[in-house]
Amino acid sequence: MFDYRHGRIGLIKGGKYPHCHTLVVDDEKRAIMDASSDRERLLAFHAERELDILVTSHAHEDHTLYNSLFDRAPLWVHELDALPFSDIRSRTGCSETTISWCSATRMHG
Repeated sequence: MFDYRHGRIGLIKGGKYPHCHTLVVDDEKRAIMDASSDRERLLAFHAERELDILVTSHAHEDHTLYNSLFDRAPLWVHELDALPFSDIRSRTGCSETTISWCSATRMHG
């Protein structure tokens, strides 16, 4: 599942934009940082056991691409980046122009 692993820390490599690498913590608490690497592998990790924490390093689309897959996990983001995540559309990467697509993706995943 991981491209690299050292103990309980794993890395899933992302491809080209709009993807980035994802850091994964698989321990007593499970966390993902920057959920934008590989949708299928992120879903496989999540299927093993529910995610406890979703961390987003900053509010760029290539770091939030698959946040919507983990809508039940608490979102951790630096306070200086909190404003873009102030509503559900921002948290899931949905804008006014993509809200229909985002809704369909969440329903039919």
